[in-house]
Amino acid sequence: TKALGDQFPLAFKGVDELNLVPVYPASEPYQEGGTSKDLYEQCVACHSYPTNLFHSLDDAWEALKQRLQAGDILLITGAGDVEKVAAWAKEMMGT
Repeated sequence: TKALGDQFPLAFKGVDELNLVPVYPASEPYQEGGTSKDLYEQCVACHSYPTNLFHSLDDAWEALKQRLQAGDILLITGAGDVEKVAAWAKEMMGT
């Protein structure tokens, strides 16, 4: 995550909004500058799209499901249990 640095915001150019959830270490030790808060700050600094930072997947989903509409494209990327959001969206949208 830290290695993405200032390149991270460019990967999402053109999105309507970006929602970030906590970044968890795999087997590596904690690295300063590699948190979701760091990524959030880099995205906000680029002023290209609205960016939200959530404390958990549950918090992100609670906010997202209020805005998600039929026909929207929801891109979910990450590791760990982030795929739960896809299952919740699929269940909600009935597809």
